[in-house]
Amino acid sequence: MKEIQEKYEIVEELDATVGQEALWIAHQMEIEKGMNNEPIIIKLKGNLQIEILKKTLTEIVQSHPALRTIFKKRDEKIKQLIQKNVEFDIPIKDLTAFKNTEQKTIFKNFLESIVDEKFSL
Repeated sequence: MKEIQEKYEIVEELDATVGQEALWIAHQMEIEKGMNNEPIIIKLKGNLQIEILKKTLTEIVQSHPALRTIFKKRDEKIKQLIQKNVEFDIPIKDLTAFKNTEQKTIFKNFLESIVDEKFSL
């Protein structure tokens, strides 16, 4: 997974809470790579309008500072850095050309490949 870089304008810097510090330390020690992942599966019916999906998710991220927050160690303290704007990519794979059984296999393999992916703080 690509690390989220501090490449966006920081609008606020706060000390991390005790719980956030504990999470950051565990993350640095790589105690369990997938410990922060909470996967969900959403089955959609009908035509997916990808641009509308991307726009909607971008608006959700922009309206919630917690989704634009990264954690960095500065001056021996863990800090929450809230970014003004965040751009992200939504990988989309069209499986409609495959048979139902092939779709399930491809999807299962994809899920297995990301389950232990380290979540970038």
